[in-house]
Amino acid sequence: MYQNYIHRHNNRGERFKGEEVDSVLQELENRENLTPWEQHFLGSIRKGYSKYGSLTEGQYHTLVKVAKRNDPAVKKEIQDWRDSYSKEMRETAKIMARYYKNNPPYFHDLASKILEEDDYIPSKKAYAAMCENKYAQRVLETARAEPLYLAGQMAVIRKGSNVPTSLSRLSGKMVIVLENLDEVVNSAKNAKQCRVMVVGGDRPFIAEERWLKKLPKKLR
Repeated sequence: MYQNYIHRHNNRGERFKGEEVDSVLQELENRENLTPWEQHFLGSIRKGYSKYGSLTEGQYHTLVKVAKRNDPAVKKEIQDWRDSYSKEMRETAKIMARYYKNNPPYFHDLASKILEEDDYIPSKKAYAAMCENKYAQRVLETARAEPLYLAGQMAVIRKGSNVPTSLSRLSGKMVIVLENLDEVVNSAKNAKQCRVMVVGGDRPFIAEERWLKKLPKKLR
């Protein structure tokens, strides 16, 4: 398959040959623990390279990736990362996975794996991308902050542009906090969620703390 690809696309794109290809093939010559797919790929590449004398850009970069994945130093780095993946890091990943599941399309597949597979460990690069960006820092700060309103406390729905249209009709109404929630779906300040219900009402709903304010002193 790879040989035919080279033959059909022989004059398309950048070609790779000589020392840059030979050195990678030589490095993989005695490498153990290759997957069946990697073994098949490497065999096809060798045949095609012997016949046509060069590799396509895609083939060369895939070959390099195979070499890096099987580099003992890289394998050790991966294992060290897995060994260092702590309970706190796993919880951090879950907080951010919930956030991104509520804010698609970024990190959708990664977030799904983290939430659905208890023993899943993302790569070091993927973890950094999802959990160490500027939005993540805001979300994590909010998630780990103490609730502004505890269950059983009273509050008032704010007026203003930051209150969703669906709640604007309730502006000024008193609510009772029923439950504090762990999930954070917004990177804004004070976006920790709680389940509340209008005093005298019978339909609980979820509100972010930034949409609430404390009761006037005369009502406390």
